[in-house]
Amino acid sequence: SKAAIYTYQSGDYENALKYAILAKQLGNTSVDVDSVMTESGMKAGGFDGIRSNLSAVRSAGVLPGENFYLLAARYAQEEDNPGELAYWGRELATVYPTPKNWRIALAGYRDWREPSPEEALDLFRLWRLTGAMDNERDYVDYFDSSALNGNPLYPTELLAVLGEGVAAGHVD
Repeated sequence: SKAAIYTYQSGDYENALKYAILAKQLGNTSVDVDSVMTESGMKAGGFDGIRSNLSAVRSAGVLPGENFYLLAARYAQEEDNPGELAYWGRELATVYPTPKNWRIALAGYRDWREPSPEEALDLFRLWRLTGAMDNERDYVDYFDSSALNGNPLYPTELLAVLGEGVAAGHVD
């Protein structure tokens, strides 16, 4: 891992990736190694560079850590690039399907393209099914996407969502 970091710091991004892959193959789970894999790609070629590094890592039989994807998503957000945010969020949620990661992925998708009323409601349903709803605003937006767009929730769905929001302490 130190070899990957030092090589990255010297600007030798190609060899930094090789050392990071080797560190992963040897069982290193440090977020620093994942950061080197993401950042060396970004420095060498932007998002295409990160995708290229991901291909090289996967070809070597290595699974990048969650930080690899989170860092790529953060770069996309910092650069106000919703298409890349949607891409890296999807990759993140595919490999590490936690509620937090689904939230990142679905928010990226929502920001990437303005969903139709039907798509918005389906998006909130997916948000709910993946456990990604974590504040009052999510529940309000869920209801609004339904009621304001002419796509009424089924009564049982409305009661279930409301009950989940109350139980989670997000809705009074």
